[in-house]
Amino acid sequence: MPFFFESDYIGEVGLSNLKLYRYASVDKSPISKYILKPYLDRVIELFPLWMAFALGLWLYSTFDNIDGRQARRTGTSSPLGELFDHGCDALNCSLGAIVQSAAMGLGHSWYSTFLLVLTTAPFYISTWEEYQTGVLYLGYINGPTEGLITACIVMIISGILGPGFWKTDLQEFFGSKAPEFVQGYTLTDLMFASITIIVLTCLLPASFYNVYQACRRQGRSFLATLPQHLSFAVYVVSGYLWLSSPYSRILEDHHFILFALTTGIVFGRMATKIILAHVTKTPFPMFTVQLIPLLAGAILANVPIVFHM
Repeated sequence: MPFFFESDYIGEVGLSNLKLYRYASVDKSPISKYILKPYLDRVIELFPLWMAFALGLWLYSTFDNIDGRQARRTGTSSPLGELFDHGCDALNCSLGAIVQSAAMGLGHSWYSTFLLVLTTAPFYISTWEEYQTGVLYLGYINGPTEGLITACIVMIISGILGPGFWKTDLQEFFGSKAPEFVQGYTLTDLMFASITIIVLTCLLPASFYNVYQACRRQGRSFLATLPQHLSFAVYVVSGYLWLSSPYSRILEDHHFILFALTTGIVFGRMATKIILAHVTKTPFPMFTVQLIPLLAGAILANVPIVFHM
């Protein structure tokens, strides 16, 4: 019986044994010894001992922009390509938020959580817009272009001046030219305020307007499309209720990365279902079962509040 009730967690003894572990292997292959080993010993020298996040993000942006061009160039463009391309982009929203949070020194905080929303919300709305209009519309200011360039610049600045730069007080940064109302705010606050304003005044209104125009041309009801945001609303509200509960230990115990990766998978599933519906011309997916764990977490974290009322 004890076999069925053994803990899945590594105990103190197991953790101590990890420090004693040493990798060992034997490869008798002559090819490995005389050809691959010298080759791999030279290749490893091509890789730096440090991480260049800004360069890596720019390479991701480059590859993301040329994959479609390469597909059309080689005559291999297909709906599967769009699903795979945009599906990877959806998953990268949470990964990008994690790296950006680290670059700005946000830690396991509400700032990091809000950044997660700022990366996923425009993507969801844009994917919904493409489903409704049949066109992926990128405006004068958009996430895949200006957003990624801004992220690269932030990482370069952090690499030179350190993440602490973003905690600089605005009055200290702007000196005597700073107005009094910025007192107590930092460059982080300015960055978040700027991104939020752009999202609310440029990105989202443009997407809603394009869908409205498409519905009008096709004789469809624009209001009938609005409930399609319900799943994303559940996604955001559930995450907020889970994190904001006084019984939640996610941020306090430094589990933001795990939370972001988990919710990132949920978001990736939501977005790819919309993309799949778009390329197959099937009804809009209103719900995904991947939301259930997020809902369960929100409920369980808040059940004690009900019993203590």
